[in-house]
Amino acid sequence: MPERDPEAKALFQLTREMELLISAALVFALLQLPAALDDWFAANSLHVGGVSFFTVFVVYYVGKLVAYGLIVAISAHFLLRGFWVAIMSLRSVYPGGVDREKLEQGEIYRKFYDERLMTLNELEDRVDRMAASIFAFVFLFLLLFLMLIVCALAAMVLALIVAKVTGDDSYIGPVVIGSFVLYLVLQSYVALVDKISKTKPLAPKVEGSAMRLMRWMYYPTFNFLYAPVFFTFSTNTSRRRMTALLIAFLYSMIAVFMFSIFLARGIIGFDSYSYYPSQAREAQLRAVHYDSLRAEGTAATAPSIQSDVVEGPYVRLFIPYNAREDNERMRALCPGVKPVRADGMFVAPRGTLAKERVDEIAACFERIYTIELDGRRIEKPGFLFYRHPEGRIAGRLALLPASSLVAGRHLLIVRPAPLPDRKKDARDDAAYIPFWR
Repeated sequence: MPERDPEAKALFQLTREMELLISAALVFALLQLPAALDDWFAANSLHVGGVSFFTVFVVYYVGKLVAYGLIVAISAHFLLRGFWVAIMSLRSVYPGGVDREKLEQGEIYRKFYDERLMTLNELEDRVDRMAASIFAFVFLFLLLFLMLIVCALAAMVLALIVAKVTGDDSYIGPVVIGSFVLYLVLQSYVALVDKISKTKPLAPKVEGSAMRLMRWMYYPTFNFLYAPVFFTFSTNTSRRRMTALLIAFLYSMIAVFMFSIFLARGIIGFDSYSYYPSQAREAQLRAVHYDSLRAEGTAATAPSIQSDVVEGPYVRLFIPYNAREDNERMRALCPGVKPVRADGMFVAPRGTLAKERVDEIAACFERIYTIELDGRRIEKPGFLFYRHPEGRIAGRLALLPASSLVAGRHLLIVRPAPLPDRKKDARDDAAYIPFWR
């Protein structure tokens, strides 16, 4: 490594110190991002269904992958840069490094470390290069995901246009898949033509078509940003190793994401509650079902009442409108009821919906859930359309009379109506809400 003049060396050290401070701030900020994305998805996933839900999920999924990737990479950079500072400090105190003459070593240790032991200068240089490369690698990773997001969004926009023109949502899936297949075919065609050009001349039309495809895809796929970074890495290291590292990093982040999902849902964990059931139905009190017990600011994403102890004359029951599930139930159980507006993006005229249409939709809402109080089914809960203030979740609100209930424990069960064309699921999707008077 060539020696720097004092001014350049001071600037170099200042830059690395700034990197260390930036990394520390980024690690602290990024650690908050996965939880914020979880809250955002929990609050927004109920609002949308169909392709719109897929859009929200893609944003959430990619956001979590990018967040975990950044956390891992920036944390590694922070540790490496801190180690680099430690090496520099050690070298300033002991500029001679290791004094091999003072080491009492046998023949095995001596021969091994003669081949492998790095000087402090060599170690400092290697750690510095690794730390500096991580920032570029992180942005290479982000550009790769950005390219995938742009392709996915373009395919979904095309699918929605086709669905709107044809009036048939069944085209959405094939159009999205077909768009990705077409993109892969075009990329493979350019790669094949390039490979052939290494061994023999190309026909002008073939070369021209490949060049046009490259020009068309150069900016939309962010190749103009991705290529300089990737080629720098691949020409200064093994290209195969670089590709393998990117793929390994990608799958590692997917594994971390899935682990976080399983951990949040209680599928995996680490504790000693050997005799404690995770789901106990009516024998369990879950904070998500009570406005008074949920954490402040947490969206009302499950059926809920005002409190575990009801003191007033009514039980205030709120059932959120899960667009993904409830739209399907409405179509299956009330095929004659037309939707108020299209799924996803819409432009709705101002004005109040006709009373007949409101009553028709409200009557269907009465059918898609069954309500039981202490084993007795409530046939006409009298639901009103309502947006819960926590998370602005749309749903139905019913005030169930509670004055006649005796003092003690009571059980409210909210059970979604089964779909006629769906096989019976072993899971119990009912919400069990015990409360006391």
